[in-house]
Amino acid sequence: MEIFIIWIIFSVLVGVYASAKKRSGVGWFFVSLILSPLIGFLIIFSIGLPGGQVKKCPKCAEQVKSEAKVCRFCSYEFPIQVPVIDPGQKLTSKKRWF
Repeated sequence: MEIFIIWIIFSVLVGVYASAKKRSGVGWFFVSLILSPLIGFLIIFSIGLPGGQVKKCPKCAEQVKSEAKVCRFCSYEFPIQVPVIDPGQKLTSKKRWF
């Protein structure tokens, strides 16, 4: 009986950790309840943040999405990256008008 209570407590902690990583806390609670809290924690730890790429804010050092223009933690505005075009490069269009 005591082991079952400890199992549930660790499953709740996996759910809280999953919520902190922007994942479904309730879903990961049930996954860790069925499989194992240790397996649930290892999976959540290894998959990282959703949405793919992240970058580090130079002002507050928090992780934000790579598409972000402003840091959601400290309101730092990231510089706009403009693609560089070689002046000697000929601009061509892929569209054909005929």
